[in-house]
Amino acid sequence: MALCKSIYSPYPLRRTLPLVEAISNDFNDQCVKVLAAQRLMYMDYASFERTMTAAMDVFATWDENIKEFTNVAREGA
Repeated sequence: MALCKSIYSPYPLRRTLPLVEAISNDFNDQCVKVLAAQRLMYMDYASFERTMTAAMDVFATWDENIKEFTNVAREGA
């Protein structure tokens, strides 16, 4: 994962964690914008379920990678 590679870069760790937090917040905001544009309440159920499953997969992947990054960062600190 690219975030874990940043642990081994010359970029200071104390600045990396706030950067990742800012990226995480922006990622969340962008996902909310994309989902809001989908007009979820007007979708048929099958489309709604596909959209929500995809969104949940994206957020689960992000959470998993953030946890991995945090663990690597703690080990490196």
